[in-house]
Amino acid sequence: MLNNAVKLSPDDALLYTKLAGMYSELAQWGNAVEAYKKALKLRPEDAFIYISLGNIYEQLQDYKNAYNSYNRAMQIFPEYKYNYLNLASVKTHLKEDEDAVNYYKMFLNYYPDATDAKENMASIYLRMEKPEEAVNIYNDMYLKDPNSFEDYSNYGLALYRISDFDNAYNILQKALKKDENDYVARANLAYVYMAQDKNDEALQEFEKVLSIQPEMNSIRFDYGNLLADKERYDEALVQYREYLKENKTNELAYLNTGIIYSKKGDYANAISMLQKGREIAPSNKEIKKELAKTYHLNKEYDKAIEIYNALLSEDPSDTDYLLNRGIAYHALKKYDDAVLSYKTVLEKDPANKTAKEYIQKAYVSQAETAVNSGDYKKAIKSYESALTEDKENAMLYVDIANTYVKAGSKSKATEYFEKAIEIAPDNKEVIDAYAKALGEFNRPDDAKALYEKSVESDTVSNEEKALTYVKIGDNYYKSKNYESALTEYKKSLQLNPKDEFTLIKAGNAYKGLSDLNSAIEYYEKATVINPDSADAFFNAGLCYAELNDLKTAKTNFEN
Repeated sequence: MLNNAVKLSPDDALLYTKLAGMYSELAQWGNAVEAYKKALKLRPEDAFIYISLGNIYEQLQDYKNAYNSYNRAMQIFPEYKYNYLNLASVKTHLKEDEDAVNYYKMFLNYYPDATDAKENMASIYLRMEKPEEAVNIYNDMYLKDPNSFEDYSNYGLALYRISDFDNAYNILQKALKKDENDYVARANLAYVYMAQDKNDEALQEFEKVLSIQPEMNSIRFDYGNLLADKERYDEALVQYREYLKENKTNELAYLNTGIIYSKKGDYANAISMLQKGREIAPSNKEIKKELAKTYHLNKEYDKAIEIYNALLSEDPSDTDYLLNRGIAYHALKKYDDAVLSYKTVLEKDPANKTAKEYIQKAYVSQAETAVNSGDYKKAIKSYESALTEDKENAMLYVDIANTYVKAGSKSKATEYFEKAIEIAPDNKEVIDAYAKALGEFNRPDDAKALYEKSVESDTVSNEEKALTYVKIGDNYYKSKNYESALTEYKKSLQLNPKDEFTLIKAGNAYKGLSDLNSAIEYYEKATVINPDSADAFFNAGLCYAELNDLKTAKTNFEN
């Protein structure tokens, strides 16, 4: 009917406004806008038509045109102060918070007791990170009429934001007394507990919030952090994953999720999460640092080094990056690069104990590699470098001495063994190493003196003593002093009479002394202990052959 009326009276603005109202009730917003625009052509100075048009634009979330409509209404009819609320609403939607606050202030100049306007302005102040202003508004409202005050949740949040935790707690308790299912108040209370380091209580509140309102996703990140702090990693991961479903651009959520996966040893998922965080925030150092660490743990050392290099290009003085890069190079057996990184750390921080420890290890690894390749000169140089980090390390002197042994320099080897003995005169490992070298230098008597010193202590087991006597005997045997060798082997056999190999060695010594019958006796003792001892049977066979007992020799050889 209205359409027909408009056709009959096309110059009647009132009919167009009624038609627009009808379209609005039918949610036919586009038709409503057109009807209001036609009304305004007929009555361009009608403020209320502009306000109605602004309402439609606001409904359509076309806030720019909504603002223009409300603003035009204000220019036409400034006496209508409620239009300030319309303007404030639009500015709030546009997140132009300063303007929104100013419009609320203008309105409150005329209507100072307008509760809704005050609450809206306070919530904007909270969004603007101006909690003090919000608290002032809530304090004023609460003191004026505590019985009718309702916005306890935001009041508590504002108090929390200014670190007034006790009052925040009290206000939020009032909210929960009024409605125990007020999940917003419970969430704010959880944050108050967190600020007071009452993390168990905070956890309980977060759990209650999600039981009341599972879709309150915004708290899951902080809830996950608390669970992670309690080492409840699986539960933390659930919260982080749920949070990330709706917050895909929060790099810290990816960082924390990656850290948890890494702690659980799930490096593949950790790397995936950290890479996503890095894509969102390429300059975030913590993400890059954690990603490098995780690559390292996953033994992807080249990728770890690549990130450490990127971090060092931003901050060349960071000793942690340098140290970790060195460790990664070390793992790749790139010892020269590792040493260079450790040296740089020590130039910047001479007291860095970890760098000192690792550079020594790198020098030793360098030296061992050189020894294995026969480059004894380089090996000795690397060992000497390791000594500069720890001049009282007896085993490093032993390593250098052993390298000189391989290089054929007996005098230098002896010099370094003597230094090692001087530093650690009771160290069995040092003594044994020197004694072994003396044996190779054909100095069995000197070797014996050292070996015997190494087993003087009552704490040395009979097994160790027996083995030491064998070593002494072996040195004498090498120098063809079979009688002395036999004496030492027998000492060993007194402690361990059923040692097959020492029995064979004693037999060999008797054979060296041409006492073939005694040699056979010891070889046969060895075969009693081990009937499958090929060495014992073979050597016994040789002795029988020399004695012209070929039949028995053959029997032994066949065994």
